[in-house]
Amino acid sequence: TPTVPHMTKYQQWIQSEALRIRTEDYHSIEEARDWARMSPGERLSLWKALLDKVPDPRLSGFFADARYCLESEMESLMAGKSSAAQVLAPRDSWKDIYAYAVNIFDWDRFFRLVAHSSPQLRILEIGAGTGSATVAALRALVDASGDRSFARYVVTDVTPGFLIPLQEKHGNQLEYAVLDISLSPADQGFDVGGFDLVIASNVIHATPSLNKTLINVKTLLRPGGWFFLHELSAGTINTPPSQRLLTLSGQMYLMLIGLWYVKHLFHCPSIAL
Repeated sequence: TPTVPHMTKYQQWIQSEALRIRTEDYHSIEEARDWARMSPGERLSLWKALLDKVPDPRLSGFFADARYCLESEMESLMAGKSSAAQVLAPRDSWKDIYAYAVNIFDWDRFFRLVAHSSPQLRILEIGAGTGSATVAALRALVDASGDRSFARYVVTDVTPGFLIPLQEKHGNQLEYAVLDISLSPADQGFDVGGFDLVIASNVIHATPSLNKTLINVKTLLRPGGWFFLHELSAGTINTPPSQRLLTLSGQMYLMLIGLWYVKHLFHCPSIAL
């Protein structure tokens, strides 16, 4: 029985999803009702069979780790004795899922066009986290000789600990600052209208209020500035085995990254933008 509010929400959602599998057309997955009639052993065999068919090792590694962590840590997660970050921190697969989400899209053309139109870009990245988006942006904005297409690139995260490895990796090429985008950036020392480009990859969905967050993002941008918003959705992971693993696992990924803290969720915490 969960003792923390966000895990109570998660449990309620799992129960509602189980009912949907038995009574509705579940995400157009025809065999979903058959899953509901399987024994735990049969579902485990199905899981392993699907895992072998996932084409990208970053995805299959994450699915395997997520299942293991939830099996071994569910009681602790439900009681609030441990967090998703603590459970997954020793493993690299949670970083791989973000790298996968970034790399399946070609960001280069957009960033190069923006840099061409404004060679002295002032850039701010929200919620840099593991740095996958940072690497993708720099790949387009820094040429082989090291010349940069920006004047400033400020990497931010709400958690100071994420900034340390980024600073060790990128050094003084970037600036580093703590920013909670759910609160006023001006109150945190950021200039209103001080940036030409704001980058947010897989972070805006995890703020308490989308409306307030987007208002805060707008205050950072100069008039006519660009907001590059990138979000992972169920449609992004579009291979049938991967989609079925997401469903069969009870959307473990969504629980592990803490989406149950947010207030704007509708039927499911997967928001496609």
